[in-house]
Amino acid sequence: MSTNQVNVPIFPEESKLTGKDSWSRFKATIELTAQLRGYTGYLDGTIIKPASSLYSSAAGSIYPPVTATPYPGEWYMRDCFVAATINLNTVDATGLGIDLAKSAANIWKDLTEK
Repeated sequence: MSTNQVNVPIFPEESKLTGKDSWSRFKATIELTAQLRGYTGYLDGTIIKPASSLYSSAAGSIYPPVTATPYPGEWYMRDCFVAATINLNTVDATGLGIDLAKSAANIWKDLTEK
């Protein structure tokens, strides 16, 4: 059994994104969730994806959740966490144009520009 479980929060229905009418509450909830985890940089794009050449043999170590210079594997997992939090708390992600092939910051940017 893996000890690296990811617990993506699922918001109450009234906090999920359904369209423009629910944006304000959804935005506040996403931002608070990112802040609580120390992942705001993944949401706003200030923590950028590191070059894979920066990979270290210390990849099996436990890293603190807040670092501006994550290793590629930890950046990927944290970015996926933020993207999944957005996606799983959106009633119609496809209909709202959420593209999960993008980074969390790009998904968030697309949503905030609508």
